[in-house]
Formats: sequence, structure tokens, C-alpha cells
Amino acid sequence: MGTLPRCLCPILTLCFAGLRSSTGGWNGPPESDPWWGTKDALQIRQDFEQERRSGDFASLEKTAHHAAQLARRRHARLAAVRYLVNEGGAQFAEFRYRTALETLTEARSLAREIPDPLDEAAIEVNLSSLYLEMSDRVSALDYAQQAYRRSRGLAHPYFEPHLLLQLGKLYALNDDS
Repeated sequence: MGTLPRCLCPILTLCFAGLRSSTGGWNGPPESDPWWGTKDALQIRQDFEQERRSGDFASLEKTAHHAAQLARRRHARLAAVRYLVNEGGAQFAEFRYRTALETLTEARSLAREIPDPLDEAAIEVNLSSLYLEMSDRVSALDYAQQAYRRSRGLAHPYFEPHLLLQLGKLYALNDDS
């Protein structure tokens, strides 16, 4: 039971980050991207909600993987990034850390190509949580600091509370001020 509360915050951040509404940045709101209004995107969103509510992370991972492939085929790269984040979140929830790391690294690379600094910083927060869960405080702190630097110019990024909690936790663990 002790592991679940410790990893619950990163899991929730990972899952909610993938399909959240955009809060600014160059990408604009999801409505401005034709992908989000497609029948496929709407069905995927419904599937995600059902799988999240039931706690079926294996199904969520499969749906997210399929959705990311579909979005890429349709050149909806921002959607692909967000679906990859959900896939990584499901893998994290299933304690498949190496696979989650690979998926989140892929999402970060794609976000960097777009470029999408908001989601890139969110992914760095998630990578920080993943590394902390694997007891690698140095890498966890490095990713959290990268996310902080990248998000400094953004107006209230949606992941800011999690980032600040993560930095505080890491500084406390490392006895830094």
C-alpha cells in the first residue's frame, strides 16, 4: 500500500497531461487542431475516460499506443505527443519503468521536434517522477530543474503544482536549499 500513494501523483499527472486542454503556447486550443474534432479522437477520449475510471492501465496503454500511431499517420504530432504521455503513464502505473522511460523519451523527442515547450516541460516533470521512483535522485533533480527552466516563461503551466512539489521533495531529499 505504501507504493501506491507515493506514485499516485506522477500517475495522475501523466494520465491527465496527455489529453488536457491546451492552456496557451503556440499550439492553441485543441479546437484549433482539426484532429481533436475527428471521430477517432472523440472515440479515443471516451475509451481513455472509461479505462481511467476502471483503473485498467493495460487497456489504457494499448489504446494510447494505437492512438499515437493513428495520430502520427495523420500527421497530428501534438496529439501523438499527448497519447505517448498517456501510454507512458499507463506503463508507469504498471511498474514497467524501463518501458515508461522509453515511451516518455520518445514523447519528449517528438515534442522537441514540433516544437512544443509546454508539453516538453511537462514530460520532463514526469521523467523526474519516474527517476525518483527508481531512486535516481540526481536524474530526477536534473529533469525537474530542466522543466522549471523551460516553463519559466510560460503563464501558469498546468503542471506547475506538481513541478514545485517535485522540486521541494527533491531538495529535501538532497538536503539542498
